Amino acid sequence: MFTPKSVYGLLFVILVSVCGDDWARPSVQLPRGGEQCTGNGLCTSGLACIKNVCIALLEDEVFEPEPQPAPEPPLASWAEHSGEDSFGTWASVYVSGVKLKFRWIEPGTFWMGSPDDDEEAYDWEKPRHQVRLTEGYWMAETEVTQQLWQAVMGGNPSFFTGETRPVETVSWDDVQAFLSALNTEVPGLEARLPTEAQWEYAARAGTEPPRYGPLDEVAWHSGNSPNTTQPVGTKAPNAWGLYDTLGNVYEWCQDDYDDHEARAISGTTIEDPTGPVDGRGRVVRGGSWGYDAQDVRAAYRYECGPAFGNSHFGLRLSRGP
Repeated sequence: MFTPKSVYGLLFVILVSVCGDDWARPSVQLPRGGEQCTGNGLCTSGLACIKNVCIALLEDEVFEPEPQPAPEPPLASWAEHSGEDSFGTWASVYVSGVKLKFRWIEPGTFWMGSPDDDEEAYDWEKPRHQVRLTEGYWMAETEVTQQLWQAVMGGNPSFFTGETRPVETVSWDDVQAFLSALNTEVPGLEARLPTEAQWEYAARAGTEPPRYGPLDEVAWHSGNSPNTTQPVGTKAPNAWGLYDTLGNVYEWCQDDYDDHEARAISGTTIEDPTGPVDGRGRVVRGGSWGYDAQDVRAAYRYECGPAFGNSHFGLRLSRGP
């Protein structure tokens, strides 16, 4: 004669033989109803979601849910191609046959500026303060090349010419005209310049030292470039797959310039700073081929008038959030 306990045991043996030894683990019991969990990993009262199936737990049994993966980047509906590689998520478009590739930058918190004990730092990089970027965004893998600029604008303002070199001798105002033309040609792209905080967060890629790697391995500067720009992407990238954030050409940011002291005065974490409404000039970042190592650091910043441009000044595109 079968008792309820013996029937339960027989069914358990059958399930182990059919479903594998995952069913033999003490924390996993017989299904009740067998319905799937909801998209949020939820079940009706008294059931636990295990391997996407609602499971009945024994009395006094404790269930610890499995950790959930990080939110996925938004679908790049504007992109022609997208995928994953060792650096993360990427998406790309073609502009008159020229490839433009972006990297997804996750939201996060970082220390912006230079600490007091950084001997290379300038006073206007201080005080270091904590910044939180609450939304992810896309950042171009390389600086804008002369090939891309010419495809959009029909001309090339650069002093040092070469299709794969960064475009330079462009002012902040020139860049605004370029962005308008680019976004007209590629509907939905909505490319822009990064904010200063977005630029430094992306350039650091989770690091705190002045550079994300040894100087000569990651940057073109006055000590290793033969007094000229170099093709983009020929130095080592940072951990998020971005090339030349340090050196080659300075990169314009969207912000008006302000003092770090104005941002850090409260002593609290600042969320999504965008600079003053009416500052003294526009921010440039990253150093260039013609400046020494002191200027080729993640925290280095300078201000220039929006109409100014020379062979040291270029740009990197961003989009979103």
